[in-house]
Amino acid sequence: MKKHHFLMLILYLILISFLVQLLFANECIAQKLTLSTEEILFEPIGSIISASKREQRIQDSPSTISVISEEDIRESGAMSIPDLLKYIPGIDVMEITSSHWEVNARGLNQIRSNKMLVLIDGRSVYFDYFGGVIWDSLPVQLDDIKRIEIIRGPVSALYGANAFSGIVNIITKSPRESEGAHFSANGGNLGNRRSTIIYGGRNGKFGYKFSGHLRNVDSWRNSSINSEKRGSGTVKFDYLINAKSSLSFDAGVEGGTIEQIILSDILKFEGSTNYMKFNYNYMDAKFQAFWNRGRVESPSYVNYGDDVYQKYNTFDGELQHTFDIGSKNTVTLLTNYRFNTIESNSNNKKQHQHLVAGIFQDEYRPANNLTLLFGARVDHHPLVDYNLSPRGSVIFEPKANHTFRLSAGRAFRNPTFSDSYVLVPLEPVPLPSPPLPPGSQTEITVLGNENLNPEKIQTYELGYQTLIKRKARIKIDLFYNKITDFIGTGDYVPISFIKNPITQDIILDPATELPIPSVITQSFVNLGNAEAHGGEIEIDLLVNSLMRVRSNYSYLKMRNRYTLNQYQAPPKNKLNVICDFTFNNGLSFNTLGHFVDRAQWDIDTDNDNIPEKHTTKAYVTLDIRLAYSIPNTNLNLVLSSQNVFNNQHKEYPIGESIGRRINFRLDYKLK
Repeated sequence: MKKHHFLMLILYLILISFLVQLLFANECIAQKLTLSTEEILFEPIGSIISASKREQRIQDSPSTISVISEEDIRESGAMSIPDLLKYIPGIDVMEITSSHWEVNARGLNQIRSNKMLVLIDGRSVYFDYFGGVIWDSLPVQLDDIKRIEIIRGPVSALYGANAFSGIVNIITKSPRESEGAHFSANGGNLGNRRSTIIYGGRNGKFGYKFSGHLRNVDSWRNSSINSEKRGSGTVKFDYLINAKSSLSFDAGVEGGTIEQIILSDILKFEGSTNYMKFNYNYMDAKFQAFWNRGRVESPSYVNYGDDVYQKYNTFDGELQHTFDIGSKNTVTLLTNYRFNTIESNSNNKKQHQHLVAGIFQDEYRPANNLTLLFGARVDHHPLVDYNLSPRGSVIFEPKANHTFRLSAGRAFRNPTFSDSYVLVPLEPVPLPSPPLPPGSQTEITVLGNENLNPEKIQTYELGYQTLIKRKARIKIDLFYNKITDFIGTGDYVPISFIKNPITQDIILDPATELPIPSVITQSFVNLGNAEAHGGEIEIDLLVNSLMRVRSNYSYLKMRNRYTLNQYQAPPKNKLNVICDFTFNNGLSFNTLGHFVDRAQWDIDTDNDNIPEKHTTKAYVTLDIRLAYSIPNTNLNLVLSSQNVFNNQHKEYPIGESIGRRINFRLDYKLK
């Protein structure tokens, strides 16, 4: 995207801000607010839980963290969770098809991205076969989300293998927060149709919540092609035993069809996921157990052989206890057990793994304005043995509303089931005859490697945040990451060679005088390393009681030393500008500007192990949302558009061209 387009976006946002203030200034002066907008917009977030696995103030977080509130979700006009995440600094989001998203942090995004952990109410939801997340198959609706906590940077010291580049923890509303019936319906271009119903309530100490969701989306490339048709249903029950203890039970099912790219083709996947989760809390002790089950079926993504299927089951149990030692130390102890099974016709046989982990963390407060944190997690994996993930941080608050943080840590990502056990024959390569015997061909097979090392990342972070006169909130975060032992596909290795059927002599290629292989294998190897450094700055400014402006800028420089993908380079610069206008007559207006710099990719588009260099151009999009809450009713009407100027662009070189979405939404709540 040319620079003048980016400047036009900024000028457009400034112009909109000025015009709206001019048009509504008299109305704002005339109306008296019962609660100041400053108090609403800058009311401190009550607590976060993801950074230390316990409730704490956001300024006490030992990690770089951002929070998307329920109000932020409502004002964004987003139709999916990745739509929300693209406005978070340091988070890389790619829309590959209208139903295929990839999300990661600080330059590690890619196809089949598998380095970010996603949780729903503390339950991991990544697909254990390849360690990644199918974002449009998550059994959670935007209407049911209380907040989303996003940690940028490794957190294996708390969450283990998949918290390599960070975590996204989606926290849903409790039955008490969902009392009554809530209904929403969406419709728009691209065949977009979505409907949600949520019903919750309480009866004494017992709470309940039911939700259902249906959605349909067509393809960007052809409106007659259905890209996604899925549905989900969930239930949640909780019971307050007494003032010290409580328990809860969750269950859900999600399924349907979706379009995804695995290698170079857009394929239709059909599948479903089911889960059950149980939690018991007694004072500062917590126990959680859950079961995830899923299946996925698709055409062969190597254009050869039968359709591919995977079935998986995951059982996970965790016990945590947090306690104080005197007045200065808070200690957290945790133990975790996980049992995974995978069955797939792309594996050499049914596989299972037992994973065990233990955590120790101590927060020491030698002074009221100083916190020292040290923690470590030990994980055992049947193929890679033990991994140690330490982290430490210093949090210093020299005076009120000014906080400095220095952090360091190490994380890892274990080889996935596909890395270790895959067995996929590629389409044979026919060879000319003569001089070769008739029907000669070279067979190629991709094999897993059970001797891989885990991927590793070492990180260092420096952060600062301040709140100025309840008018401006500023956060600055700098980081340096060093990554080693990347896992990727290695070179082809010949196993056997074509022989003369009479003499049994190996036949040589006349051009190279080398033996002509009849069987070739390709396996996964630890390829190399990379270094990345950069930073993010966030500014949240309350202009007046009518207008709020949020902006953030991210810079990233990565140097790859892959054996493959040596030219791959993520976007260097990203900028978001969000303007929120809230009027006293039930009307609200939001504009969201999004800029992403150019990126380079190495992609093996022909499955021949020869990456090709591709570039995606820089692009700018502008999203808008206009909402009206009808007075004296529980009815809310919303009109929104993403990429309102229809800036056609590709966010992945072989993905679809992304255009404009228009959506109309109706919300109704009955209590």
